[in-house]
Amino acid sequence: MRVAVIAASDRQSDKLRKTTRVVLGELASLGHEAELFSSADTRISYFNYIIVCSEPKGMGKALGPRLKEKLSSGGNLVGKRSMALLLKSGFMSQKALGILMAAMEGQGMIVTMGEVAASDAEAAAAVRQAPIVRG
Repeated sequence: MRVAVIAASDRQSDKLRKTTRVVLGELASLGHEAELFSSADTRISYFNYIIVCSEPKGMGKALGPRLKEKLSSGGNLVGKRSMALLLKSGFMSQKALGILMAAMEGQGMIVTMGEVAASDAEAAAAVRQAPIVRG
């Protein structure tokens, strides 16, 4: 399957870049064709599954105002199956995950899974459990 990995965050940290590389490697080991995007563009609408990786802007639950802008530039995402992967940072990670999932659903995506990952190993495990292939 073709999988798009989007690193969408107002705070582009080294931790986010490293985790997206781990996600890409895990997808490749599972036999999927994956491509990394720093922001959504119209090519994303041609992928079968979308993984949005993000992290909170600060210590709270805020993800930043540019997240919705980045997702809205992805073309027609209505009905696309997706996964929300949030890097744990701060105190309110579960609330931040809910905000991320709501932003994705606001663009019409079907969020099949949402996970908070504190380490690269947890992110890789979450990708292995993701329902990328239907059935």
